[in-house]
Amino acid sequence: MPIRVLIVDDNELDRLNLRLMLSRVTDIELAGEAGDVPSARALLEQTPADALFLDIRLKDQKAFALKESLGKIPFVIFTTLYEKYALQAFNVAAFDYLLKPVTMQRLAQTLERLRARMDARSRNAPGASAPAGYLLVDTGTQSVMLKCEDIAAVLAESDYTRVIDRRGREFLTRRRMKEWLDILQNRLVALDRSLLVNLDCIESFARPTENHPARLHIRNHSKPVEIGDTARRRLLEVCKSGDRLNGIGG
Repeated sequence: MPIRVLIVDDNELDRLNLRLMLSRVTDIELAGEAGDVPSARALLEQTPADALFLDIRLKDQKAFALKESLGKIPFVIFTTLYEKYALQAFNVAAFDYLLKPVTMQRLAQTLERLRARMDARSRNAPGASAPAGYLLVDTGTQSVMLKCEDIAAVLAESDYTRVIDRRGREFLTRRRMKEWLDILQNRLVALDRSLLVNLDCIESFARPTENHPARLHIRNHSKPVEIGDTARRRLLEVCKSGDRLNGIGG
């Protein structure tokens, strides 16, 4: 599985240098890049990745202004012209600290360490030591133990999956949908290839309109889950009676 990385740097030449070096590494996939803080925030919120190459000085702001978003990326590698920020970088749990101009030799050392760390995490895959009826859900920055019966839905997102529990919490994980199907096949219903759902956790169902696709409202979860025609037909098939879910008719 490739290592998905993001680049955030306001210097176009520095981004190009890093992009070219990363493109020579076969197991690295560049998932996106940004050149300023607002674009970086949007990128970090919307794009799952394993590692982030982050310039410390972004225009007039320091990258530490993005601190609240860094937890979404397991490994943060700071890049900078300035050695003086090293201590501050490691205080926010930086994985590594590269001085510009970044060289291929130094980058290779970082990537070697990154592979080793990810391999170690893979060998100690969450779930192996969880008690019966529980799962350890690894988000990259923490492992959360959930009862299988408390998983409300699992949604595929590229090489990742998003888990919603009965409390409405969300967890982005590297576990593939196929693994979830094997683990939860007797507990959740597969509505299509990208969505598993616990019927008991569905609060209501909104039919498609001109402006919106069909939507599931998961109990305690603030955002509806949009579903396609295949999932909608499957849901109506499974819930044959009109009183199983609010809003579902014949």
